[in-house]
Amino acid sequence: MKRRMKFTDELRKAVRDSGQSQTEIWSALKVDKALLSRFLSGQGLGFDTLDKLAAHLDLHVSVGPKGQKRRS
Repeated sequence: MKRRMKFTDELRKAVRDSGQSQTEIWSALKVDKALLSRFLSGQGLGFDTLDKLAAHLDLHVSVGPKGQKRRS
């Protein structure tokens, strides 16, 4: 069985896959560049910043009970 990535790991991957530099992202989000750098190195982010980052990357985030199947 394939193990799912944690939400923050998926978001880190999306940042890396976006082709945008850290400078472009932190400038667009209006957050401290050290905050984004620490996040990409494995530390956490607050919910507000996570929400901004997901929106900036045009990601859809949904929440549901664990084990619930995703709709296609």
